[in-house]
Order: sequence, then C-alpha cells, then structure tokens
Amino acid sequence: MQRTTLRVPTSTVQGAVDVPVNHVLSRIVTPSALTNGTMKLSVRDTNDGSGSFLPVYKADATEFSLAVATASSRSYPIDHSLTRGAGAVQINLSGGAGNEAANRDFVLVFTREA
Repeated sequence: MQRTTLRVPTSTVQGAVDVPVNHVLSRIVTPSALTNGTMKLSVRDTNDGSGSFLPVYKADATEFSLAVATASSRSYPIDHSLTRGAGAVQINLSGGAGNEAANRDFVLVFTREA
C-alpha cells in the first residue's frame, strides 16, 4: 500500500498525481472542508506529463461520480478496475459552488496489484 497527497489548489477544482507502477487507486480520504460536493475521476495512460486526462466510466457506461461530504473528512473506497493501467489520476470537483476556497489536500491510497 502506498499513500500520496494530492492537492487541489485554491481557486481551482482539480489536481493530479502519478499512479505508482503496478498499483491501483483503492481509497480516497477527503479533507475536512470542501467547497464542492461532487468528485469525479479522470485518468491518462502515461505518467510523463504527456497525453490528455479522460473521464473515468464504470462498466455500465456511466461516468464515475461520487457525492462527498463537504464539512468532514471521510474515507471512500474506490473500485480497483476504475484506475487499472492508468499512469496518472486526476480529481475533478464540481457541484455548482465554483472554485475551492482554500488548498484542499486529499490522501490517495494505492494498492499494489500482483
């Protein structure tokens, strides 16, 4: 297991980190305060900064979207299949509230795949 902090900077709604080799995203821990209450994921297949982030879709062809608490830190499990093979993962926040009012640090937990 490996933990990484992903910062969504003030006045933005997204941040990204590289996925460790042979790992998948298994859990996201949210900060104690958020401006926006909806989180989506995007991935790209490289971790060298090239390529575009693409939205993550579930097996039923619907875009992954997670309603998150805005007033308390929570831990949310993530289906491993959503980021399998990804080189980088991006968190995208939305919910109609605009940009985040402060830096927001998320903890991303990656699990090693055999």
